[in-house]
Amino acid sequence: MHAAPATTPAMRSSVPDRAIVADDDVDASSDARARSSRLIAPELEPPSSDASDASSEFRARAMSTTRQPMIWKHDERVVVYPPYIDSTRTTARGRRIALDDCVEHPHPLEMLDACERGLGMKCELEDKCYSRDFWCRGRLRVEWKTEDGEFVNPELNTRGKLLKAIAAYVKKHPERGENGKPSTNPKYMTQHMVFDEYVKQVASAAGPAPGQGKKADKVGNRKKSGKKGRK
Repeated sequence: MHAAPATTPAMRSSVPDRAIVADDDVDASSDARARSSRLIAPELEPPSSDASDASSEFRARAMSTTRQPMIWKHDERVVVYPPYIDSTRTTARGRRIALDDCVEHPHPLEMLDACERGLGMKCELEDKCYSRDFWCRGRLRVEWKTEDGEFVNPELNTRGKLLKAIAAYVKKHPERGENGKPSTNPKYMTQHMVFDEYVKQVASAAGPAPGQGKKADKVGNRKKSGKKGRK
């Protein structure tokens, strides 16, 4: 085996001191990281007392709003459409009370007067069409209860009783004729009444229908001519 060559002092001086060089590199890199950290994230000043008070107040408000329950108030007014008390309708077409308690062709304005002047209840007239009949336009929202939940009129504690009372006052409306017949005033004529009146006017202007009238009677009573008609 060959022996390892011995190192001379000149050779030792030419070999770099690795431990010393490594320590210098570590110190330089740590200084560079420190400087970069100061540039990227500079030291922040402590927040002032005003800013901390504002943040605490905002946090308190946020907590109070999230803890407060959401309350939705239901509209407890009664919705009344004219077909509910119309005697010309069936139950399938919207009538909700007995036929004897109904009134013929009630108008929303008549119902409004009946609620406010007759029953003493506040109500609102809305421009809405009835779902079963788009010709029927207009409805009422009647306030039959107070804010405390008590009935304005204790005797009218059901919807049926309220509808009967409205129909009774509509029959007594000043614009109505005898026995509660509908008014001829155009203001209180319903859409169906206007249409019926229009059909009558068209029929009268067109004359009698085919097969009717004086000429038709003469044609019907004419004697047949021919061999069988001879004596």
